[in-house]
Amino acid sequence: MSCKCVKVLPVDGESTRVTLDSLEILNHEYKILSHEGYLYIPITEDGPPPSGMDVVYMDLLPNKNRLLPSDLLPFKITYERLGDLILLDEPDAHQATAATIALLASDIQFKTILNKASEIQGDTRVRKWSLLSGNSTETVHKEYGFEFLVDISKVYFSPRLATERQRVTDQVCSGERVFDMFSGIGPFTVPIASKGATVTATDINDDAIEYLRKNISRNSVETNVTAHIGDVRNIADDYSHWADRIIMNLPHSANDFLDVAFNIAGKKCILHYYSISELDDPFTADISVLQNVSQEHEVTILNETIIRSYSPSQVHICIDALLTR
Repeated sequence: MSCKCVKVLPVDGESTRVTLDSLEILNHEYKILSHEGYLYIPITEDGPPPSGMDVVYMDLLPNKNRLLPSDLLPFKITYERLGDLILLDEPDAHQATAATIALLASDIQFKTILNKASEIQGDTRVRKWSLLSGNSTETVHKEYGFEFLVDISKVYFSPRLATERQRVTDQVCSGERVFDMFSGIGPFTVPIASKGATVTATDINDDAIEYLRKNISRNSVETNVTAHIGDVRNIADDYSHWADRIIMNLPHSANDFLDVAFNIAGKKCILHYYSISELDDPFTADISVLQNVSQEHEVTILNETIIRSYSPSQVHICIDALLTR
């Protein structure tokens, strides 16, 4: 069966397999293939393609040694892994129950099964979950060598953005001053701080900042990060003209905070602006918005990235722009 894979030389096989497993995108349903001098390591279809790795599709054999939920169900279930949590997206209650029974009977290792019970809600961007098995919504997520403690019932977090976070982190230099305007539990803040940047992080969700501070300590970047609880507008004037780089990972409403970002931006500042845009023309409208925010700044577009599909007609995007005051 055709499967999404990472293509590597045999000498890099084990280290790559360990990395993919730590990212929780290793697909255990299929066997690793050796073919014409390369290894093809299966990864999950909805997992982020690892940065710098060669992603291809190959016909792989099922891993018959592992009992999987799909072996026990007459329908396909949609779920993702977050640490030792299984996150289901099954609106039918009877199918959610059947999926839970199949997961419990399978060889997949986990502690808790949750099912989406609402869309993302409010300023804190948290959704409701139904607990189907287990007793904890807190877990540890591993990503590119970092560990993030997260409670999915209290904060917003998406493991699917791992590759995008790494793309931005790779651009950061030691000594930069970075402002993470909607930091959550720190998936941008922590790896950027580890590169020697000074990071200011804010979030309106008290629980998110509590977990951010735990993750700062967990990853030993305490000396590089200042965390603030509350609306970023409340502290923006304290950081006027301060930042060399700004991250605006609030795709549904980042445009409401562009005046704040331009105030925080230093003489030259790189802005990573996230948005949900129309598939047929994903960048034009947002670029126009960026270029008309301030008469004091020249806006130079550096990069346009489609991160993932958001709906049949929309995509999640990032625009990297240089702001010159």
